[in-house]
Amino acid sequence: MQPIPPEDLSASAEGEENTQPDAPAATTSAPQAPSAESTLPPEAQGEAHGGPLGCCLGSVVGLLLTTLLITAVSGCYRGWRIGKKIYKEYDPPLIKERRKT
Repeated sequence: MQPIPPEDLSASAEGEENTQPDAPAATTSAPQAPSAESTLPPEAQGEAHGGPLGCCLGSVVGLLLTTLLITAVSGCYRGWRIGKKIYKEYDPPLIKERRKT
């Protein structure tokens, strides 16, 4: 039980009622579940940056570009390795020197 603070007598001297609640309603009520927006990181809250859907779209595009880059690099490397096995590497031709007469 919380102690009740003493009443301020100067405010009620002119017949005004001092309206102090017996118990604070906000602190004694059951805890409420956090809203969906408050569970998001600060950069995803609100509409400043597109909200949750804008954040999701940015993440999806970032993952797609990263996957594309990794696929391109690994495909180039694999193609180079296959090309070295399939195509024969020839020595450069020997050209005889021509004499000027």
